[in-house]
Amino acid sequence: MNSHRAWLTIIIFGAIFPTSASAQAEMDKLRSCLAIEDGSKERLDCYDGIIPPASKPKPPVAKVVADCKFLKEEDERLGCFNRFVVQPAATPKAARKAAPKVQIPK
Repeated sequence: MNSHRAWLTIIIFGAIFPTSASAQAEMDKLRSCLAIEDGSKERLDCYDGIIPPASKPKPPVAKVVADCKFLKEEDERLGCFNRFVVQPAATPKAARKAAPKVQIPK
């Protein structure tokens, strides 16, 4: 019985690992597109080369990077990919709230 559990465990981990590895490889490919100027058609073409567009009449809100392919408008699709690929600035929320407003002297 223990050998069956061992094989089952190996099969489960074997099925999980390639999926995670391929998803990571896809994200690495998408990050390579960041070398191209932001907001440009070339960057969108780079993203579309990795995840080809496939429009839907009413696309859902993108919950994963692959959902970006359903957006029809190029600007929306580019923004969607950037949202998942570009790392947000590491600014703590407390520091942003505590920062005083600067007034420009007249």
